[in-house]
Amino acid sequence: MKIHVLHILDHSIPLHSGYTFRTRAIIEQQRKLGWTTDHITSSKHNLATTPEGDEETVDGLKFYRTPGRSTLLSKFPVINQFSIVKDLEARLLELVPKIKPDILHAHSPALNGLAALKVGARLGIPVVYEIRAFWEDAAVDHGTSKEGGVRYRLTRALETYVIKGKRGSGKVCLNGPAARKAQVGDIIIIISYASINYNEAKSHQPTIIFPDENNRIIG
Repeated sequence: MKIHVLHILDHSIPLHSGYTFRTRAIIEQQRKLGWTTDHITSSKHNLATTPEGDEETVDGLKFYRTPGRSTLLSKFPVINQFSIVKDLEARLLELVPKIKPDILHAHSPALNGLAALKVGARLGIPVVYEIRAFWEDAAVDHGTSKEGGVRYRLTRALETYVIKGKRGSGKVCLNGPAARKAQVGDIIIIISYASINYNEAKSHQPTIIFPDENNRIIG
């Protein structure tokens, strides 16, 4: 089955990072399957390098670039992230009707997922959102954000919004390697992990729930 995928990216080659190398590997494997791929980057790519116009071919791969616009929204920290979403959304609405992809494959961060969801809903195209990492935790590791801070909580809320499933659907979605370990109708056990200190652990009581065959909680 031939599929046309539009990859929606934070940044790409010629920049060198684990993110760009993973993206390239995914694209190469999809093309080996006979799929068609197109690729677009958000305006964050343009902040890191100077692309050759709104379209750029790198190592045989064509990338559509998103120029950033200088607006009042883009001048304020944190809030300026939504300017990136608006720019990407506008570029997608311009591009998607022309190339007509079957699927919008948005890659982290959630800004890309948010723009993809808006465009997918408007144009009736399914969206896949791939979480490379939870960027609020990555920001803490890099020292650019504090756990529990305003930026941290806003980023986590946005990530949750992008991946949120339909309430009451009863659907459980397995991603990554786990997706190859189960079939529809299998019984699975879901375990949630947490980090707590020794004193908390002594009195901690886990919550255990039991759903029926339609994943409605019965006990």
